[in-house]
Amino acid sequence: MNYLEEAGVPMVFRPRAFRASAFDVVASNVEFAAQQPRYADLFTPTIIITAEKDQIVSPKRHARALAVDMPAAELVIAPDTGHMPHRLRTDLIIAAIRRVNEMTSAPVGD
Repeated sequence: MNYLEEAGVPMVFRPRAFRASAFDVVASNVEFAAQQPRYADLFTPTIIITAEKDQIVSPKRHARALAVDMPAAELVIAPDTGHMPHRLRTDLIIAAIRRVNEMTSAPVGD
C-alpha cells in the first residue's frame, strides 16, 4: 500500500491548497477555543480514541483534555499507534462504534 499516493498527500502541498489549509487551521483554533467552555454541557455518549504518544498532535492537550471536559466521554488510549490509531487499530474503532451504539440504543420493551 502506498499511503502517500492513496491519501493524496502530494495534493496538500499545491500552493492554493496549502494556503487554504493554513487559513482553516487558524480559523479552527479560534473556533475550538470558543467552543471549549461548552464541552461540559455535552452529555452525548462519546468515545475518544487517541495514541499514547503522538508527534503531531499532543494527546494530553487534545484528547485527554477533551475527555476531562466532557462528562459522558470515555477515553481509549491506543499504545504504539502514533498519530493514526484509526488506521492501525481498526479493532478499537469498531469497538467504539459498537459501544456508542449500545449506549444510544433504546431498550426494546415487551
